[in-house]
Amino acid sequence: MLTIHSAKEHNLSELQFTELYNIIIKAYADTESEMWGKNYVRISEKSFREFIEKDEVLVAFLDNELVGGLRYYETEKGVFSFGLFGADFLKSRNGIGAALIKRVEEEAIKNGAKKIKIEILKPQNFDIPIKVILAKWYQRLGYKYTHTIDFEKEFPLKAKGILVPCNFDYYLKELVYC
Repeated sequence: MLTIHSAKEHNLSELQFTELYNIIIKAYADTESEMWGKNYVRISEKSFREFIEKDEVLVAFLDNELVGGLRYYETEKGVFSFGLFGADFLKSRNGIGAALIKRVEEEAIKNGAKKIKIEILKPQNFDIPIKVILAKWYQRLGYKYTHTIDFEKEFPLKAKGILVPCNFDYYLKELVYC
């Protein structure tokens, strides 16, 4: 059975924290090495712990085994986003990602959000197959492409260390209240 929990409320053990952190680091290292290089570390353990303390991290368990997680947060009044999204690749096709995003949408609605805005970082001059798959997957989940920006021009500090010119493709989903 797949369950989603607040990492803070679940009170992750040190081992579970390490498992979750490693899943997320591996997901970004595997999908963004062409942009950032080998051994890319998306976030420090310290910063990730801070997001957990702020109750901005969801964690997924499949049959009581930790299999993924993400960070979600309010970017501006009425708009949420999510990132630091990772799932155990060995457990793919179990609905982990969709369940995590569904829970983010539920939490956003609970907090009065009207929209969720996300971005996908991708190279300007070539495709990374997993990024193409991810964009199509988000669209199947109801996220609509809105625009593209030049990552390095908009975020010069974040772009330090990037190996190739990149863009952020933005997607938006209007939340439906039932």
